[in-house]
Amino acid sequence: MKTPLKIGFEFTQLIKIFGGGGCMLLPLCSVFILFGFILNGWVAIFIALFGCLGLVFFVPLLFFLLIALITQKPALIISEEGMQDNSQLYGGGFIKWEEIEKMTVGNKHTIDWLSIELYDVDLLVNRSNPMKRMYLRTTEFLASTSMQIDMTRLNISGPKLLEAIEEYSNGRFNDDNITASNVDEWSV
Repeated sequence: MKTPLKIGFEFTQLIKIFGGGGCMLLPLCSVFILFGFILNGWVAIFIALFGCLGLVFFVPLLFFLLIALITQKPALIISEEGMQDNSQLYGGGFIKWEEIEKMTVGNKHTIDWLSIELYDVDLLVNRSNPMKRMYLRTTEFLASTSMQIDMTRLNISGPKLLEAIEEYSNGRFNDDNITASNVDEWSV
């Protein structure tokens, strides 16, 4: 039995996200809340609620990034049983190789993604805690049912990650069946 491969976060990428999120999004949400108190009427309530919702989503993200920076917890663990996705606050968690229908690699807005489509999406959602379940249902409604792993957050190159996936999945996922994205705005 092989020792699981533990892939860490790319430190500079986390600093960029933490700095951008902390320096831009928190003050922006705070300004929305402030304008909600200064202005009158329904517009003020809408602006304040928009700021509060922004804080509800961004503050947990910043705590997650701070904890990831301090603890150096692996972002992705690949084993013979499957993959453990810890790369995002609302990451997919543990996924068995048998639960994965297909994988796609793509690049969108300078970010390399590994998109994982499961045979049964509800399986992943049902395993999640209530907050994560709400997030997964929202992203399913807004985007797709596939799980996304931001490969630029990982301290491993894309080709080496795909080699590791092929090795640990015993060839189930390889160059022949990990496809390049065919969405127009994506390029590989």
